[in-house]
Amino acid sequence: MAESKNAELRKELDTAITRVHELEKALGVHYTLENSQELMKITIEQMLEGIQIIDRKWRYIFMNDAAARHGHLEKHQALGKTMMDCYPGIDATNMFKVLRTVATEAAPRQFENLFEYPDGSQC
Repeated sequence: MAESKNAELRKELDTAITRVHELEKALGVHYTLENSQELMKITIEQMLEGIQIIDRKWRYIFMNDAAARHGHLEKHQALGKTMMDCYPGIDATNMFKVLRTVATEAAPRQFENLFEYPDGSQC
């Protein structure tokens, strides 16, 4: 299942990159590194998959709109706050245990998780 999700994400990214190249060609634009970084940021912001970056103290330092929707939050409610602030009790979940292992070992892990939000709903 994770492989199909990765393939889906790769296809989405490839489609976005192809659109960028088409726009470059149509506009006759050559992107500098600075422009490319801005373009990558825009691409990440518009992805349907949630992307979030969490620092070593479990604070959200980046979150795209999809991640905010998936987390039932507005970005401003999460950025600068810890996961535990946003989701009380998350540090007692299996998901957090896996995240802690990933952070400690700096090694990727795959897992499936049923997430329960503070309002009791699940996904």
